[in-house]
Amino acid sequence: MPFDANLDTTQSQWLSTESNYQNQHGVFYGHVAGGTAFLLCGIIWMLKYSFSSIVQQQAVPPNNAIFHIQKLPIEGLYWFFAGSLALIQIFSNSSFTLNLMTEEGDFIPNNLHEWQHVSLSAPFLLYGCTKIMAETKYPALIGLADPMGIIACGIFGLVMLLHTYAMDPVNAQIHYLLSATSFCTTVSFVTDYALPNNRIPFIIVRAFFMLLQGTWMVQAAFVLEPPNDDVTWDLNDEVTVMFISTVYVWHALCDMAFLALLNCVVQTSLRQLRKSPFVNYKVLSSTDDE
Repeated sequence: MPFDANLDTTQSQWLSTESNYQNQHGVFYGHVAGGTAFLLCGIIWMLKYSFSSIVQQQAVPPNNAIFHIQKLPIEGLYWFFAGSLALIQIFSNSSFTLNLMTEEGDFIPNNLHEWQHVSLSAPFLLYGCTKIMAETKYPALIGLADPMGIIACGIFGLVMLLHTYAMDPVNAQIHYLLSATSFCTTVSFVTDYALPNNRIPFIIVRAFFMLLQGTWMVQAAFVLEPPNDDVTWDLNDEVTVMFISTVYVWHALCDMAFLALLNCVVQTSLRQLRKSPFVNYKVLSSTDDE
């Protein structure tokens, strides 16, 4: 069969279009997944504050369900699974290989991009592992757990800042705001760790910035790589940059209102739950068995 140049060209164009489509939607879902992980962490931190405040204010007895829920390594388990799923998704990408360079000595842009994602996900996985061990079998690691989380948040903010190199104005503005939010999360995390008994509950501050970091990252997915091809953003327009900054403030206001409502609902529910006889179960000891 003779070689058909037109057929080969058409097939190459189709493969290129299909590859770009997969990359575009891969970037979209990657931003959504990462943002979802952060916003869920913000909710977990807020729930942690609500649970702990009830325990401290109302002296919940050790045989109460609220007391035992608070002792579970929920945050560590969450980041262990979130970090693991992120790495599995990256390494299962058919276009990703471990090589950073070609045989000719040239960098492979796609692989460098994916390895950067590995560098963002791995610290949170390590944080989750350390948190689980510190709160279960190895209490000697308790002083290392939160610093691992601080380092993970700091690395994310730094990489987001460096990620803005040679970007168009809208793309750069989105990443600047994401980087600034991540640094605010890091600073509030450090303050909460350094001043655990302070009158100001800094865990609320870091919960807010982590939630904002998550919702803003999801928003970035719809601006930079919208799932609907009919929706386009002018990434070089100064007016669009101004609008993006305004949307960021809207995110902050909505997240503040959401956390306030969440805390109010949870604390009210826990106060009612504490009075219920169904949660005041008795923990049987070996003495009782005898």
